[in-house]
Amino acid sequence: MFRHEDDFEDEPASKDSQSRKAISSG
Repeated sequence: MFRHEDDFEDEPASKDSQSRKAISSG
């Protein structure tokens, strides 16, 4: 499930969130 960038930083970095965060960043 996709989440807002704000939520990403709030929640612990998991495999999925980490990968998606990188994609969102780039």
